[in-house]
Amino acid sequence: MKRTGCFLVLFLIPVMGFSQSLEGDWKGYYTTNNVQNQYQTDFSIRFTKINDTTFEGTSRTIIKYSKKESDTAICILRGGFHEKNILFLEETRALKDFANTDGCLQLMKLYYNKRKNNTELTGNWYAEDRACGTGQIRLIKTL
Repeated sequence: MKRTGCFLVLFLIPVMGFSQSLEGDWKGYYTTNNVQNQYQTDFSIRFTKINDTTFEGTSRTIIKYSKKESDTAICILRGGFHEKNILFLEETRALKDFANTDGCLQLMKLYYNKRKNNTELTGNWYAEDRACGTGQIRLIKTL
């Protein structure tokens, strides 16, 4: 019995320590690697927890063409942690697409990193349609 109790304690402590809190607002940007159309956007996500392994949210992307002209897309996304600190997200549908383009639903592989002063998600995005390009994402959890 003591061995079982010790095993459970040794097993549960690391699992509890890897619990990440995504709920709330995250703000940052993403960039593109597309040579023909390179840009950096304002990007934000609001997460809600579905269960212990799945999160859902809305992403908002703002592309600024000039000081007075911009365009916004809003998408539903879903995903979860598949490894200790690796989050996979998929935009599943657009609620509002960009006015000038059909847009592309993104797939994201993000690394969760809790730092002294903030919590951030950094990583890469891509789309099933290769013409959409690829890029990097950086988000910081807002309080």
